[in-house]
Amino acid sequence: MAEKFGSKDTAEQVEEDVDDEELARAAPEPKTKSWVGFLKGAVQGDRDPIDALVAKYNQGQDSDEEDNDDYGAEVRPPKPFVDTPTFNMCLGVVIALNSVTIGLETDSVAHAVATQEEHDDRLWYIVELIFCIIFLFELLLRLYFHRLRYFTNPVTRAWNVADFIIVSVSVVDTLILIPFGVGGTARVVAMLRFVRMMRLARLLRLLKLFKELWLMVSGLLQSLKTLGWICLVALLFCYACAIITTTVIGHNDDLYDPYFATSGGWDHEVYFATVWRSTFTLFQIMTLDQWNESVVRHVVANQPAMLIFFLIFVCISSLGLMSIMIGVVVENTLATANKDQNKLKAKRERDRKQVFSQLQEIFEMADVDGSGTLTIDEVEAAIQKPEIYNKLKMIDFPVDDPGQIFALLDYDESGELTTEEFITGCIRMKGPAKSKDLLVAQVGVDSMRKQYALFEQEMEKFQAKVAMLDATIRAVMSHGEHVFLDTRQYRMRHPDFKAQTMKRLATSELENMPWNKEGEPGFGAEAQQSLLALTEGRTGASPTQALMDGALRSNANGLDLALPSPPTVPVADASGSKALEDRRDELAIAVPGSLSN
Repeated sequence: MAEKFGSKDTAEQVEEDVDDEELARAAPEPKTKSWVGFLKGAVQGDRDPIDALVAKYNQGQDSDEEDNDDYGAEVRPPKPFVDTPTFNMCLGVVIALNSVTIGLETDSVAHAVATQEEHDDRLWYIVELIFCIIFLFELLLRLYFHRLRYFTNPVTRAWNVADFIIVSVSVVDTLILIPFGVGGTARVVAMLRFVRMMRLARLLRLLKLFKELWLMVSGLLQSLKTLGWICLVALLFCYACAIITTTVIGHNDDLYDPYFATSGGWDHEVYFATVWRSTFTLFQIMTLDQWNESVVRHVVANQPAMLIFFLIFVCISSLGLMSIMIGVVVENTLATANKDQNKLKAKRERDRKQVFSQLQEIFEMADVDGSGTLTIDEVEAAIQKPEIYNKLKMIDFPVDDPGQIFALLDYDESGELTTEEFITGCIRMKGPAKSKDLLVAQVGVDSMRKQYALFEQEMEKFQAKVAMLDATIRAVMSHGEHVFLDTRQYRMRHPDFKAQTMKRLATSELENMPWNKEGEPGFGAEAQQSLLALTEGRTGASPTQALMDGALRSNANGLDLALPSPPTVPVADASGSKALEDRRDELAIAVPGSLSN
């Protein structure tokens, strides 16, 4: 079974292990119950429910295909050097420096043209050559590590193709065209400068190094399609309103020509002479760019009714469509954040599966003595190693409290963990509980509830027996006084007794004593002899009959109804000190407390 969980097993070996397990299950001994039989057995109490629960739980390990999927996971190789954060961060710094030099070069050219000074291209060419060599070396490294996957990876394919084109064109420009003097015309020079400007697009690669910035840009890029449709709706809306404003305002020369002189030169034809001018003016109003002072106040001064038109236009275009744009960008940003979160979870899950595929190796590393089992000392010592600690931490193994989890995984309480117990236990601790695990736990809880109910019933019976025993003791002591004491002696023991006669013996209560019930244990040999003596040798007599006979013998002597006089203590002399002590002992026994004074 241990070999089944190894990371180097082939498919044939796994199938052979499964066949061996099926043959073992088909054997007459031990018999494996189904889940229905297991539940019936646990409820009916044909065996210890906890043992049955553990046994069935262990049997479920081999049949759980989902758990065994982790061990078929391929061990992912480490990331190439070109994909490490350190390499990408260094490259990002180089890209940022290149962008700065492009801006400085552009300002230098513009300043030379403005001042008609000679522009020295040699310094900028050397700087450009250095950056070109760095980018070419980076491209070759990525092609070396990724091969053709550099162009076929669906996740980074677009970025990689764009990088390849930009770097290739820069190499051709810097290493071929410029050294050989190609591109002397102004058109070619302008085209090459535009190609150099394309390298600014590589700044977008820096966004991935900053999570919040990348989420914002990704949300904006994801919203471009929706924003395009919103812009089209805004354009159509502005165009429809422009037709109205061109007719009502732009062609109303009789009203606005006199206003040109009184307003200080506001010309309505500048804003609404044609449909396209009206469209541009309405776009200015939609963006709220000086819309009130420049346009609306002059129109409302001549046509007050147009105030309602502009208010409706601003509410729909500026407050409505613009809010929709913002909402779309925010929604896509959140969707991008969730997608990145899911990717991060998937990456962590892949790392967890990689660790699960190495559980056999971890077990062997922890098994210092090579016995094939782990003790609690070996587990605690293994956790002290950083490599094992990090791997176990990745699969949610409670490294801070190994003793508790060791006791849970040690099903047979042998004090040692086998390979199967260690690996299956680690699998069970991964992720949320499955339906089968919940069923097993529910069966265990139900079994414990049943055992608790039985224990409660036994406790109630025990309490009833204790109460019955207490009542029996009280009754026996009371009846014993009636049997073995006469009225005088009874009054001495009970000073509060004022009646003239003793209470009669309740034979009905004696007949209901526990010793008269069937099924009660019998008396010993000495008790039987005492019983025969009390009943004058009658066989088959019970303790109840013995007490009744004693009561009859006591009543046969008659009851002295006179109140007893206090006993007198004889005066002791030198020769009778011993007799006095004996008399005091008799008084202490007959009348407790009589000698307290």
